[in-house]
Amino acid sequence: MRKNLGVQPALFPMPVTIIAAYGADGNICAMNAAWAQI
Repeated sequence: MRKNLGVQPALFPMPVTIIAAYGADGNICAMNAAWAQI
């Protein structure tokens, strides 16, 4: 059975958690760990 859900936003801005650290050579490494919920 088909159901019309109408127009809804599929993507919306979410806060992210960024983890950063200095390497042994002084470079900064950062990664996006996960989407954070408020």
